[in-house]
Amino acid sequence: MTVLITEAGSLDHLLDLPALDPAVVVVCRERAGDLSGRITRRIRAEVAAFATTTDPRIEAAVTEAITCAVDAFMDALARRRTSIRTVFAFYRRLGELQGRGGHDLDAMQAAHQIATQESWDELREMTLALGLPAEVVARVGHAVMTYQRLLLDQAVAGYTSARGDNRSARHQARTQLLVELLSNGRADRIAELADESEWPVPQQIAVAVVASHCSATTSRVLAEHPHVLAGVRRGRLAIVADADEVVDVARRVVDEIGGPVAISWGVASTDVRHAARWSFRALELADTGIITAPDDKIVWCRDHQAHLCLHADPMLRRHADADLLAPLLAERPKRRAALAETMLLWLQTRHSAPVLAEQLGVHEQTVRHRLRHLKAMFADELADPTRTVDLLTALESTTPGWRRDAA
Repeated sequence: MTVLITEAGSLDHLLDLPALDPAVVVVCRERAGDLSGRITRRIRAEVAAFATTTDPRIEAAVTEAITCAVDAFMDALARRRTSIRTVFAFYRRLGELQGRGGHDLDAMQAAHQIATQESWDELREMTLALGLPAEVVARVGHAVMTYQRLLLDQAVAGYTSARGDNRSARHQARTQLLVELLSNGRADRIAELADESEWPVPQQIAVAVVASHCSATTSRVLAEHPHVLAGVRRGRLAIVADADEVVDVARRVVDEIGGPVAISWGVASTDVRHAARWSFRALELADTGIITAPDDKIVWCRDHQAHLCLHADPMLRRHADADLLAPLLAERPKRRAALAETMLLWLQTRHSAPVLAEQLGVHEQTVRHRLRHLKAMFADELADPTRTVDLLTALESTTPGWRRDAA
């Protein structure tokens, strides 16, 4: 069902945006023009329908719609009253032009994926540059995803109005179905949207998550699988379908764009949102080196359930690790990484200093010095078997990141 705004309201209220420091808003607004330009250029370069169109109205509509949408979002961040209808009108107009021009909905979906990916990348860069709190980033990120979905709804509604065909209605229903599967998991709504979109609900559904690349080759692979649902979420491409089919599609996508790709095990339709969460987390852990992706670049969630449990709440995990490993945090990055790696290997193996030195590739005396230092740091904890298990878990969680920081 397309989301339409039938009464006046502010965009910041609709998206539930957090209050930001005015200085942060100023920086965001300064970057708005660059973001609009990047999105527009990528769409023209990567989406064939927009790159080859001979209708100058479509080219102008793309630029106007994206610029208006980005500006409106920045106004909303600044708590300025924004005309929702004006923004949506641009996207409905763009959809109408696409429909009248004889293009299909795949082009709009691809453009939507590009806009979502670029917006998410921008948010990540802003987070690093400005040091925004995690809870603020989470709310802004959710608002970005909601906003993109609403804009796509308006474009699809305009397309449907212009074409008046059943295919566009099915596509719209599939877009909503994917959102429902990944977000809420309500059985009645899933059944309703599956019927509207003519999507046969598999008994076992899996989710594959890959880095989002909106290339023509990726779109072609997805187009060859009519029962696959796919879309960008949190800056990555999520693929949802029958468990067996997901594996085949994921392998082909990896062949086209590289990897890794994380794949869940099969679940019922109402549990797809959980499968997506596992796959997203597994891919994040592979990105940070906590999970090592195999040669074929397929990370199977089933093989890493312990890691997924351990890192189910990353913020809580970081706080717990910081408390357990507080003595190491006072060390310089290279020294901290060396001590942590030595301590991790010693707790895992309890090998002697000569054996540890050979495994670590350092001199035996270096290992002895590190072990003496570590035992002085963690004397009480190392005497308690329960605490040593906690330390081992914390080191397994943090050492890969410390190793990267020291590189």
